[in-house]
Amino acid sequence: MSSEAAGTNGSGHGALAGVLTALKADALICGGIGGGTQVDLAASGIQLYGGVSGEADCAVQALLKGKLNFSF
Repeated sequence: MSSEAAGTNGSGHGALAGVLTALKADALICGGIGGGTQVDLAASGIQLYGGVSGEADCAVQALLKGKLNFSF
């Protein structure tokens, strides 16, 4: 497993699944996200870890260790 920060080139949540699929991402850590985007991520095989707060780097490290607390 690894982590990477990537921009979306100004695309909104509606394009997020496509952007992450192009990056070959298999997970998304976020605070909150709309239902339509959740459906798109699931259809793309991208695991959603929502309801996360705090520092992004700490969340990634917790995920990689199998210890991320999330609410979705």
